Amino acid sequence: MIRSIIKQESFFSSMQEHFSELKLTEDDWTFMKEYETAFLPLHKMTKLLHTQHQVFSEFYMQWILALKNVRELKDNRFSKHLADTLEKRLEMLRGTMLFKAALSLDPRFNYLDSTFFSSDEKIESQNYILNVWRRMQIIGGFAKQNDSLEQANISVEDQDITDYLTELFGGKLDPKTEATIEIDIQIQLKLLEVEPRQRHDFDIWTHWISRKTSHPQLAQVALVILATPSRQVSVERSFSALALVLSDHRTAISDDTLEDILILKLNDDIFETVFPSMYDWKNLNR
Repeated sequence: MIRSIIKQESFFSSMQEHFSELKLTEDDWTFMKEYETAFLPLHKMTKLLHTQHQVFSEFYMQWILALKNVRELKDNRFSKHLADTLEKRLEMLRGTMLFKAALSLDPRFNYLDSTFFSSDEKIESQNYILNVWRRMQIIGGFAKQNDSLEQANISVEDQDITDYLTELFGGKLDPKTEATIEIDIQIQLKLLEVEPRQRHDFDIWTHWISRKTSHPQLAQVALVILATPSRQVSVERSFSALALVLSDHRTAISDDTLEDILILKLNDDIFETVFPSMYDWKNLNR
């Protein structure tokens, strides 16, 4: 609202000659301009975070950049108080274990010679990530699935060569067990501390998707942690979609019909991509 008034300063200045209630002093205009300048970085950050899903570490990075822009406004009366408030909020966010885990998976914060985390915080984050991985194993049997896939990919020829070398040199080639896989993840977590630092606009989501082959188990748990909603926008959008279905104008809807409608409403971008030439999806959606 204040930004809109500032943009129409000449209009209000001309109108105040006829309407005294619109008369604003020079101090009033200065106050509003400083207010708009101070809060503009927060406005831009909020709009950016609302456009699409942002992982916790990206949320944190955008907050830091907004804080930097506010602190640079040395002569602005709102700058110091606003910057101090933003900084306190960052400290509160870092108190959450999920937040710390997400930041430790991001080479913009956790890299060689980084002072972002203390030694205790690094150990704490690594243990949290390991515990999440163990819970994933219990729920979905991820490690067992990977072991079975590795065994299935061994050809008859490979097995014959393995048996031949075993006869020559002895010993045996054991498939990876859950214990060895966990050791691998622990090593990979420690190696995150010596990775090269990345730019502030680094795409962490694409980074971990590309590591599905080189770091299969760690990438799996990393994507689960990074997929956690960092704000309520995605949840609110789902409720908004539900409101289109669960209205007073739609009564006596069966469970199956309701489920079908929800699938369509909540996945319209997917249907539009999959069936672009079959029908006008947007008209159907309306």
